[in-house]
Amino acid sequence: MATEQAAIAMKVAMRMESGGVGINGPDAIALPFGGYKMSGLGREGASTTLEEMSQVKAIVLKGVR
Repeated sequence: MATEQAAIAMKVAMRMESGGVGINGPDAIALPFGGYKMSGLGREGASTTLEEMSQVKAIVLKGVR
């Protein structure tokens, strides 16, 4: 997603049913990656193993006010 409005970006990102959202740039490689709902079987990444049963969402926010 591309925007200069931080409040709008966060509102939209929180409503999206996705495993991650990049705002004004790509996702950060160190963040967890994976599907949401029936599109995936969980997240990849060592730090997310303990959170396997939760709905984790990564939001990357760059260059907004």
